[in-house]
Formats: sequence, structure tokens, C-alpha cells
Amino acid sequence: MSRHETVTQEPAKVTSIPDPPEGPHPEQRLRRHRLSLYLVIGVLVVAVLGPPAVFIGSAALHVREEHAKDRPFDSAVWKASLEAWKADFEKNGQVPPIGADPIRRHMVDDLLKRHPLVGMSRADVESLLGIPPRPGYFEEYDLVYWLGMEVLGLDYQWLVIRFGADGRVTEARVLND
Repeated sequence: MSRHETVTQEPAKVTSIPDPPEGPHPEQRLRRHRLSLYLVIGVLVVAVLGPPAVFIGSAALHVREEHAKDRPFDSAVWKASLEAWKADFEKNGQVPPIGADPIRRHMVDDLLKRHPLVGMSRADVESLLGIPPRPGYFEEYDLVYWLGMEVLGLDYQWLVIRFGADGRVTEARVLND
């Protein structure tokens, strides 16, 4: 090689690294989509089932609290409560009375357990429970006693009693209106 000779070198071949595929690897994309889907489903489940779960839980606690107020049947207390209802009914015509104490609702279960009313005479029932006013509800029954709001506070509860031709109770049960 002489001094004046030009040396041409071929450029070195550079092996290029292939460009990565656009975006993350397909498995990573699938994983991200699944996580997003699970997140959306989780949010929807909480949004849809959360409020009913809270309502049901609070209703269950309320029912438990109300049943804790249940008390033994006491004829004198029942009749005193009935007299207060009758006085309010005659004065205001409210059925049920505004702000009335639902003490009879707290005693009715024990009443029906300890005093099976079916078969009792009308005189015996009236002696035990008193004589209620005719509230205009459940006209097909002979005696109708307002008990109070049901446990969840949606309807009123009533003890209804029907007498047969012989003057004895043929049916006694608690109804909601």
C-alpha cells in the first residue's frame, strides 16, 4: 500500500437490534385488561350490593332491638294502653293514635302463647283484653286491637279476633294492614 492510495473501508456491518413490538407484550396487555375488568366489576358489586347490605344489616339490628323490648303479657297494662288508645281515638279519630305507645305489640306474642284465645267466650276475651273501639279496619272480624307499628315500621299490626255462632273465638291472629 502506497502512501497515496486511498483505502476505502467498508463500513462495519452493524447488526441492528429489532425494534420492540408496539406497546407492552400481549400477555401484559391481557393481564392489564383483566385487572381493569376486575376493578370495574368490584366497583359495580360494591355500588350495587353495598346499600342493600347496609339496609339489611341495620334492619336486622332494629329487629333485634325491638324483640329485646318484648315483655310478658299483663292484662292491666294491656287494658290501660287500650283505654289511652280509645280516648285518643274518640278525641282525634286517629287510627292508629299519633305517638301511641306500642306496648301491646311487645306483649302480643306472650299473650297468644299463654292465653290461647281460640275457644274462649267473648266475655272472657273482653275481661282479659278490654273492649276496643271499632277502627274501621278488618270489618270482617269482631274485635280488632291496634298493636303498633310492625318491627320494620312499614305497616301497622293488629290483633284480630273472630267469634263463631256459639260466641266463642274461632280465630285470633296478628295481621298487618
